[in-house]
Amino acid sequence: MKRPLLIALACLSLGGCIFGNSGSGDDTSLQPNPMSTGPSGSGIILIDWTIHGTTPTAMSCTGVDHIELGLTYDDGSSVGIAPIPCTLTRLRYDHLPTGGGTLVLRAVDAGGCDLSVGQSSIDVTPALPSTPVTVALPPISSCK
Repeated sequence: MKRPLLIALACLSLGGCIFGNSGSGDDTSLQPNPMSTGPSGSGIILIDWTIHGTTPTAMSCTGVDHIELGLTYDDGSSVGIAPIPCTLTRLRYDHLPTGGGTLVLRAVDAGGCDLSVGQSSIDVTPALPSTPVTVALPPISSCK
């Protein structure tokens, strides 16, 4: 699937979004439309991911249709964000509930099969994190 179409699908699935670059060349902001009926709050996350220890590239993302983000809070509530292009180097997402939890990233093929899964603890606060939470994905493999 072509990247512009993926971005459009991400925006549609979120009820609209702001997707942009801060000028640094690698900072991506994906935000829900304020009119969205999805989760709301003042929390901000900033994440990045590696695949087999390196920054994602078109080559390392071969076979991956998109990334799915799942955030499960310590209180049991959860939020899902998808689709996210695999080759992004960083993702910022605003308007989330605050609190601690576990962030899970799944690299998914076009058929919906998990090709790689990684997770990290995260603390969602109203302040923009100074450094992203890094999620390490193992090498892309066949359908699990």
